[in-house]
Amino acid sequence: MSNSNRKKDYWEIYLDLADVIFGVIIAASFLNFQAILVPFKLNFATMMLLSAYLTVVLSWIGYHKAVEDKPHKNVSRFVIDLILLYFYFYLIFTNNIKDFLGVLAAIFLLYLIWVVLRNNEYKKETKEQRRQEHFKIVRSSIFFLAFIILWGYYRTYLQGIGDEFLGGKLIDWVMLIIATSLNILYRVIWPLLSKRFSSSLSSKSN
Repeated sequence: MSNSNRKKDYWEIYLDLADVIFGVIIAASFLNFQAILVPFKLNFATMMLLSAYLTVVLSWIGYHKAVEDKPHKNVSRFVIDLILLYFYFYLIFTNNIKDFLGVLAAIFLLYLIWVVLRNNEYKKETKEQRRQEHFKIVRSSIFFLAFIILWGYYRTYLQGIGDEFLGGKLIDWVMLIIATSLNILYRVIWPLLSKRFSSSLSSKSN
């Protein structure tokens, strides 16, 4: 077996290990939150839990696409993967919006570090590929700053104020909606717009 094949086998094992841990986290949360999810209750705790699940599932889909596109060349990104798994666990089991926003900020910081590490692993790419990587670093930086500002502003000025609505403060609902929207923008809308923009540039250059 060649050295390149051996490396591929190693990273397949790492990816399988991360998948197993991810599955355990989701399964454990289903058991722990059975009383919240069945029967379904429309309240703040349920919506925060569903937002956490959305974050984790979209992140894992994006992770698999990213690793298949550019497999790990060393252990550094895998270490970040394991730290992210812990924060996904923390996010799912968080029971207040302040910690929820803080964990999201930490997760997006790790996304930024992960993308920078990948950029360093693939320094010998074409000019266009390098441009795309730099664009992804900028994107991750923007969203990390958005989440850290959201968390900091809530923690400093908004925490605990306002009336109750369906088990949570109105301002907490607003923060949850903003955080969920940012996640969808990062994982779904932005990549789609970026792909269309790149296709448009390619067609014009041709």
